[in-house]
Amino acid sequence: MTAPPAAKKLAEDPVSAGWSTDDLLMPAQLYVDQMIATGCLFLEAPASAGTPVTTSAPGPGDRAREGVALTAARRLRLIGIGRLHWLDRPAGEGTSGRGAAGIGTAG
Repeated sequence: MTAPPAAKKLAEDPVSAGWSTDDLLMPAQLYVDQMIATGCLFLEAPASAGTPVTTSAPGPGDRAREGVALTAARRLRLIGIGRLHWLDRPAGEGTSGRGAAGIGTAG
């Protein structure tokens, strides 16, 4: 999946309904980037060589992949939490603010 289809799906979510295309593309690209990074980490995880399929004991590859999955879930959750506040205005910015994009900029 690329960012434009992900942005289209985000536009269907009530949290981001009515957002501009640029605002939708920002979290969409973050989601896509995270999933690509996760896929790479899964591919780099050590194989479970030597661990028979019938054994219930996890091998080093199983533990590595579990760690990748847990980290990915936390990162995706962070993106989702940030999305809830994307259009919030920083204190003192008044009505001219664009939301989180203005945080940390001089002005």
